[in-house]
Amino acid sequence: MKNIISVSIICILGLILGTSSVWMTTSNGAPIASTGAPRDMTCAKSGCHEGSVINIGPGNLHLNFNQGELIYEAGKTYPITIEMKQTDIHRFGFQMLALHDIDTTNAGTIQVTDSLKTQVLKGVKQHADRRYITYKYLGTAQVENGLGRWTFNWTAPAKSNGNITFYYGGIAANNDGTDSGDWVYHQKTTISPAN
Repeated sequence: MKNIISVSIICILGLILGTSSVWMTTSNGAPIASTGAPRDMTCAKSGCHEGSVINIGPGNLHLNFNQGELIYEAGKTYPITIEMKQTDIHRFGFQMLALHDIDTTNAGTIQVTDSLKTQVLKGVKQHADRRYITYKYLGTAQVENGLGRWTFNWTAPAKSNGNITFYYGGIAANNDGTDSGDWVYHQKTTISPAN
């Protein structure tokens, strides 16, 4: 009888640990190319939050570049902050990339400033020239009630080549360990060369 109880307890613990590790694994960054940019999919159609309707929720997704001045100088490094706000939400996610408007190629270089919460992923196949910044599991936690925030640096290309657009998607997750019932948001912000 003791053996049956011991085996049952071990199985239950294994199930709990297995479920939590699946949650951590699936919450370790958005699938590559989930920003809604040209040739990208959206978080609602990338194999993760399918069935969600984009931008209909009560949340707000915002990118802060250069204190709101949307002008860049070639070769200069800028801090970028992305915030996802939604009341009563405790888990958040995001993904962003920067593209030249003229030809939709990767623009500039993203640098991680908090390696516990964010990571840069290299695109694959038709997106091989692109670099995406997204969350890690620890980066899904709210920084205050109803707020997810990620900060990183972006260095402009060495030579200006016209306007650059940041494409970014955000998730306000209901924290049930699945990808259903979450809110999906997509936005873009365009910056222009200084001269």
